[in-house]
Amino acid sequence: MKQLKIGKENGLLKWIAFDDKFAPRKNDERFKHWAEKGITAICTTIKKGEMKSFQELKNAHDLTNQDLFRYLQMRDYYIKNIKTNEDKIHPIIKLLVQAYSHLPFVENIPKYYTVSEMERI
Repeated sequence: MKQLKIGKENGLLKWIAFDDKFAPRKNDERFKHWAEKGITAICTTIKKGEMKSFQELKNAHDLTNQDLFRYLQMRDYYIKNIKTNEDKIHPIIKLLVQAYSHLPFVENIPKYYTVSEMERI
């Protein structure tokens, strides 16, 4: 990560239920249930650089109103520890986020590889 100069944006790929830096997940097993419902990597909860609303996640992943506080904990963690300006996110991280988004993954590999190679020069 240091060699590629990837910063806190690598947190976009971490699964909230298993992220050691996200303290609430250690005391609340419900976050593991979220993973079973499709809330895996943080990037799956982000739209246009912002955390999706609780209502969006609730509808998409069958959450209950009891999950609101957990959502607020996750959103706070994202804002304080992960959120990065779009133009500062490393191309490799962008590529992997696209894979989670089900966008054409293989088509973009040459584009990001080229950008990554150019950054080395």
